[in-house]
Amino acid sequence: MIEDVIRDIAAAEEKAEEIRRAAQARSKELLLAAESEAEALRKSGGAECKEAMRRALADAEARASTSREAVIKEGEKAAAQLVADKESAVEAAADEVLSAFLAKYNAV
Repeated sequence: MIEDVIRDIAAAEEKAEEIRRAAQARSKELLLAAESEAEALRKSGGAECKEAMRRALADAEARASTSREAVIKEGEKAAAQLVADKESAVEAAADEVLSAFLAKYNAV
């Protein structure tokens, strides 16, 4: 029972890490796309293009950061809830073991 709880906690932590990695990968993709778009704009030249490039890059960075933070917060919240649930289960299991121990040895 305790091993199951520990496995569940480890699984939750791994899932949170996977969510974080996915968010980070997505933010990199957005940033690469923005940089690619910015490079295309840069090649077309002109002050207007340069300003559009700056805005596109800033917008992509903001979207990537917001998306990444939201996904990480969601994963952390889910992991924290699972850990809290499993801690309660561990405490309940420990109480059961203690009660059984006391019942067995107090009866002697």
